[in-house]
Amino acid sequence: MCRVGLEVSYNIQEIAIPEALPSLQEIDINYCYDLDELPDWVCEVVSLKKLSITNCGKLSVLPKATGNLSNLEVLRLCSCINLYELPESTERLSNLRFLDISDCLALQKLPLEIGKLQKLKKISMRMCSGCELPNSVKNLGKLEVDCDEDTRLLWERLKPEMSILRILMGI
Repeated sequence: MCRVGLEVSYNIQEIAIPEALPSLQEIDINYCYDLDELPDWVCEVVSLKKLSITNCGKLSVLPKATGNLSNLEVLRLCSCINLYELPESTERLSNLRFLDISDCLALQKLPLEIGKLQKLKKISMRMCSGCELPNSVKNLGKLEVDCDEDTRLLWERLKPEMSILRILMGI
């Protein structure tokens, strides 16, 4: 329940996080109600393997430089209800294995070339029935989708064209 806008005795923008923590592998940001954008320095932490941003109601977009996180394996954006898009640079997350966009109610579409993420094995997208799936998702290999009934209908249409698609109904 952090308040990003509060004044503190130091300015986090002045701290060179990527240099100070060169082996940082995980960042969890939860319940930051006033976080409307991710600080740019997060996209400079190339050692990052897991980025979890959950229940941040004001967050509406990720930085375009998100694609610089070349070692990222897990991207969790669960319950960021105002997040309306993922940057196109997401297609450069070549090590991404798990994407959780569940309860991102405003999310309208996935990046056009998300099908380039050949290591992506699981997408969790409950409550995302308004999210458009680009044609490139057909290029994803063995994929498991965890979703609700409404979102399942989006994926069912693609099942004949995706050889190894498993659709799980989340609880």
